[in-house]
Amino acid sequence: MKGDKHRNNKNKDSAPLTILIIEDDEDLNRFIQKFLQKSGFRTETALNGIDAIVKVVEDTNKLLLLDYILPDMTGEKVIRSLTDKAMSVPF
Repeated sequence: MKGDKHRNNKNKDSAPLTILIIEDDEDLNRFIQKFLQKSGFRTETALNGIDAIVKVVEDTNKLLLLDYILPDMTGEKVIRSLTDKAMSVPF
């Protein structure tokens, strides 16, 4: 499968990374998710910054695909909130 080399990328915990799609436009969110899944990636979605932060705190083994303008905060604030919690998540 085309995305196998990416799907097999693992962090120090040996669990595959999940791409967390943070996009408030539900149609665009679904489109991106389907595209990435067809390419072999594991995905999860969030429609706002608070939901994204909760999902990352629950499981830090994520790569963030982050919209800059969200209904409740900017993408920059999402990143700042995570770094304030001493979390380092690639985005």
